Formats: sequence, C-alpha cells, structure tokens
Amino acid sequence: RHAWAGTDGGCLFTQTMARGDRDDPSAPDATARAYTGRLRKALTAALRRAVADGQLRPEADAAGLADAILTLAFGVAVVGRGGMPGSMIDHAVNAALSLIDAEQA
Repeated sequence: RHAWAGTDGGCLFTQTMARGDRDDPSAPDATARAYTGRLRKALTAALRRAVADGQLRPEADAAGLADAILTLAFGVAVVGRGGMPGSMIDHAVNAALSLIDAEQA
C-alpha cells in the first residue's frame, strides 16, 4: 500500500540505485549496491537455512528465490511510485508467494 500511496519522487533507495555512477566507488549508488549485496547475502542464507530445516525442498534455489524477492521489492517501489494500479503490485506479490509456496517441503 505504501508504494502507491504517495505523490513524492519515489523511494530514495531505488532512486539512488538507479543513478548509475558505477565508476565512482564513493557515489551514493555504490553504497546502495553494497547494502543490497549484504541484504541479498543475508536473505540467501536465511533461505538456505529454511532448506536445511526442511521448510523448503532440498532442491530449492535459495539464491534464485532471494534474487526474485529483492527484485520484486525494488520493483514494487518503482512501479507503485510510477502510478501503476495497486492490483498490479498485488498480482506480482501473489505470484512471488506462489514461487515460495512451490518450494515448500
């Protein structure tokens, strides 16, 4: 709901990620990319623990699921702030949850 509720310029984090100063290691988007890398690593580790604990199937692709979740989260911020209908975000979230459900043990 938050993603499409406002009329401001959008999520500061996704706006920073989209800047594209990839050659400048001190640029704000470099910090955002580093944070995203840590978040990706932590989410992948959590999903691998879910596999080890039997919550997800042994063949579940933890890294692929982590990437899908992060991409969806960032995409929701962009699509919502871009004025797309909330139903579009709802459909995407439901599809992502279906991916996770399909991987449950």
